[in-house]
Amino acid sequence: MRLFMMANVIAATILPAVSANATPLWQLVLVGQVRSERQCRTHHIGNIFERQVGSEIHLSARVRCDDGRIFDAEWDLQRRGFTLRPNTSTPAALPSADTENLIRGDTDVVCTD
Repeated sequence: MRLFMMANVIAATILPAVSANATPLWQLVLVGQVRSERQCRTHHIGNIFERQVGSEIHLSARVRCDDGRIFDAEWDLQRRGFTLRPNTSTPAALPSADTENLIRGDTDVVCTD
């Protein structure tokens, strides 16, 4: 019984911390989709907005490619993929792909693939 209780404590404290560092599945889908549809090697995912309205999840993000292109992505529940639109309003000045000290917010992701 005591061993079972210890296993529950370990699972409750360690496993969420490990899985919290894992890349969310939607980001992997997004990176793969922009690579296949737009020939974009993802450098950075930012401006991430996740919200739940009723039973639906609304998700949008901005993808910056290594070559400087920027796409706005929004999850499309009907097609089970992202709608990708070129973003022409954001300056294309990006940090280089080899920048080690990229300044980013809590919801930004730097991609390496």
